[in-house]
Amino acid sequence: MRRVIAVVAVVGVLAGLAVTQTRDQPTEGATGACCLQGNACLPNVTAEFCILIAEGIYQGDGTTCGGDCGMCCIDKIECHQIWSPDHCAHTGGHFFGNLPCGPDGPCGRSVCDSDIDGDGEVGILDFLDLLANWNNPYDLVDYWTLLADWGPCPP
Repeated sequence: MRRVIAVVAVVGVLAGLAVTQTRDQPTEGATGACCLQGNACLPNVTAEFCILIAEGIYQGDGTTCGGDCGMCCIDKIECHQIWSPDHCAHTGGHFFGNLPCGPDGPCGRSVCDSDIDGDGEVGILDFLDLLANWNNPYDLVDYWTLLADWGPCPP
């Protein structure tokens, strides 16, 4: 279930204040979603406005909010606190809303590869998530792994 994500750093400078974020390189004049602290999402803003004025995290050209921003976990090891649900799904991650990053959050809790929802066990919710995301990113190998991992994850 490992996915590789290419990330390009975008750095904006305004009045001597450097703001850094990781996202795809934006196209000048294009708009997309902007996630802010507190999990709010601004739709249809430019990268410049998002980074320099709103001090948010630009989700990429053409992205939509798809709901409030929150925590996105990728492969249970990479945690992003302020992402939109749509961007999280596009990168192969799992969106957990207002849950925190860190060892107590879903990204750090489980050692089961098939524990998609990060609750410490492989069960029906993981199976339904796998079905809902079939071929993007899950496939037949993930299905068989989920069945083999069914039940509580080892400590």
